[in-house]
Amino acid sequence: FFSAVYYSILRMMNDCKPVVEIVELEPNEYIKFNLRNTGIPMANTLRRVMQSEVPIIAIDIVNLERNTSVLPDEMLCQRLGLIPLTSSVAKDMEFVMNCPCDGACNNCTVELTLSCRCPPDVNRMLVTNQDLKSSHPHVQPVDFSQYVPSGLDADKYGGIVICKLTKGQEIVVKCLARKGIGKEHAKWIPTCTVAMAYMPDISINKEVADQMSGDQKQEWADCCPKKVYKYEPGGAGS
Repeated sequence: FFSAVYYSILRMMNDCKPVVEIVELEPNEYIKFNLRNTGIPMANTLRRVMQSEVPIIAIDIVNLERNTSVLPDEMLCQRLGLIPLTSSVAKDMEFVMNCPCDGACNNCTVELTLSCRCPPDVNRMLVTNQDLKSSHPHVQPVDFSQYVPSGLDADKYGGIVICKLTKGQEIVVKCLARKGIGKEHAKWIPTCTVAMAYMPDISINKEVADQMSGDQKQEWADCCPKKVYKYEPGGAGS
């Protein structure tokens, strides 16, 4: 995902020479950057490219072999389609419409299976994304155990709940995951949110500031509701 964003930024730089400053970067989590020397239309274009043009892998076809849970088949299929999968190999896979196969091969499709049955001696059983078994080592349900707050069981609370089963209930599903983009369906959107905001350019009239007393400067700094300014007596520009 971040490589696709990087190349999108490079294309923008060749067109209008903007300046990109990376502020924060956490691989597979988030990226925060400043975009200068360009306008809102270009910034909004980059935002939309991140959401709708970056290909990832998501469950596209669900074959229900058995579903005795209280969850309707349609809702179960929808939940499976929205399960996030690791997509580091998406760039090497083919779109199913461009693949010369008959609709399912190793170049365009990854098979995942889900088989869960609640034992008779258990009142309730949680079925999560961790119960999905993939045929590809690099296409796996995203592991959220590292985000579980301390004090909670990561094995119990680290997965996305698909449904709940009671005694004797069972789910057997075979899924086909494929490469796609967010423009086609929301399940292929690679981001949670992409937001942008103006970065203020603040300048202080030094001639006026030199005529202010220390108390006036402190009062002026304190009047900002966002606490952007800070007055330091004896500091640079004081």
